[in-house]
Amino acid sequence: MSDTEWDQIQAVHLKGAYSCTKAVWPIFRKQTFGRIVNTASAAGLYGNFGQANYSAAKMGLVAFTKTLAIEGAKYGIKATVIAPVISFRHCVIYDWEFG
Repeated sequence: MSDTEWDQIQAVHLKGAYSCTKAVWPIFRKQTFGRIVNTASAAGLYGNFGQANYSAAKMGLVAFTKTLAIEGAKYGIKATVIAPVISFRHCVIYDWEFG
């Protein structure tokens, strides 16, 4: 993986969340209310082959969001991070044999 590939993913996922948060944080503080929801990934929680840059960015969002929740608590700002995961245990997989 090149430095450029690493930097591009960090810029989109981590810096993007930071930039959006930075824009609304003063407003939330002034009104003593705000909600921030960031989206992580199973790749960030568990890792994924060939995606070290993406996994690191998504786990960075977890730490970023937890810190926002701590810092925002005294201003009525809540922050949460979701990490959607699919479970194939609940899916039916058909195995078809063709002639």
